[in-house]
Amino acid sequence: MSATSLRRVAPKRLRRRGRAAVEELREAHSTLVAVGFEALERNRLEIVHCQWALARALIALHMPRRTARSAA
Repeated sequence: MSATSLRRVAPKRLRRRGRAAVEELREAHSTLVAVGFEALERNRLEIVHCQWALARALIALHMPRRTARSAA
């Protein structure tokens, strides 16, 4: 079993969309955290999911593209 089979893969909607996905996620994160303490506590899980999605989108944006030769 290879280690790559255990890795989580970004949802299709985030893969290779580039800067647009990253900017959308940054805006969503800013909106979630720009509130009072009570709302921040209510949004905690959504903030975490947004941060993970942003991390995956940034990795996908900067990861070298796979060619047919390297995929084999």
